[in-house]
Amino acid sequence: MKKDKLIQTFLEKIVSLQGLEIFERLSHDELTDQELADQGGYDLPTVRKTLLTLYEHHLASYELEHDKESKRWSYRWHVDYADVERRITDDALRLVRTLERWLDEERNSVYYTCDNHCSRYSFEMASGPECGYAFVCPVCEHSLYYDDTTVLTDAVQGKIDELKTNAHAIFYPENVSFFELAQTAEG
Repeated sequence: MKKDKLIQTFLEKIVSLQGLEIFERLSHDELTDQELADQGGYDLPTVRKTLLTLYEHHLASYELEHDKESKRWSYRWHVDYADVERRITDDALRLVRTLERWLDEERNSVYYTCDNHCSRYSFEMASGPECGYAFVCPVCEHSLYYDDTTVLTDAVQGKIDELKTNAHAIFYPENVSFFELAQTAEG
C-alpha cells in the first residue's frame, strides 16, 4: 500500500488502526477472512467485522468461491484504491452541502443567547410573544443578547471554499476535528 496519509486517515476513521492493517494486506492479494486472520494474527470476528465495514462503505468487495473437494464456500476479498479516492471526494462534497445548508440558516436567522450560553433562541422566542421570555434566559435568568456569529460563519465559509478547491482537505490534521464537529451537527 502506498503510504498516503490521506488514505490512512480516512480508513482509520472508518475501520480503526487494525482495520487499516487488514486493508493493507488486501491491497496486495485477494484473501479469505481466514487467510487474513492467520497471516495477521487477528481474531476471525475482528477480521469479519472489518471486512463487512469496508464492504458497507463500498471499499472492499468479494468473490464467492466453491471448493469442490471440501464442498465449502469461501469469500475471497479485495480492495481498490480508486474506490477510496472516490469515497473521500464524495464525503467531502456531502459535507460541503451540509455546511452550506447550516451556513445559509445561520446567516438568514437572528439568534439570542445569555452570558452562560445556556441555549440559543430565535428572535421570536427571545422577544417573548410566543414564549414569554422577554429577552431573559429561561434557564439562568440572565439577559439575552444578540449572538453575533460572524467570525464562526466566516471560518465555515473558508472551510467550504477549501473543500471545494481540494476535497482531500477534509482529512488535513487541522480540519479533522472541525469536520467531525460539523458531521455531528449533520446527524
